[in-house]
Amino acid sequence: MLQGSFAWIALFAFLAATVNALGILVVFRYREQAEKLTGYLMCFAAGVLISTPLMIALPAALERDPRSGFMALGGFLFMFFSNKVIRYYTHEEALAFGITAAQGIAVHSFVDGIVYTVTFEVSV
Repeated sequence: MLQGSFAWIALFAFLAATVNALGILVVFRYREQAEKLTGYLMCFAAGVLISTPLMIALPAALERDPRSGFMALGGFLFMFFSNKVIRYYTHEEALAFGITAAQGIAVHSFVDGIVYTVTFEVSV
């Protein structure tokens, strides 16, 4: 079946992209309902995205190296200040939100690719 860690990494990356695309399709299919629920869905997603690293990844990283917390702080500060800069130059709240979200997803996806590779190389 799948041989080598690259195949597993590619499979899980493809699955993640597929789930993301399904979310997009649901929004386009049920646009009116999605617009009404946007705030709730964003808060739910934020809760999931915050809880996973705070309960699992950050404690594990801090256990391996207490200095790794500085990377978490650095990531937060990077997004915080880049959001301020983007808002300053765009002068539009919605545009700044979209650019910041896209930037966050891009950085997150890049780091995910690295993490997937390292994780699969170690555990598969």
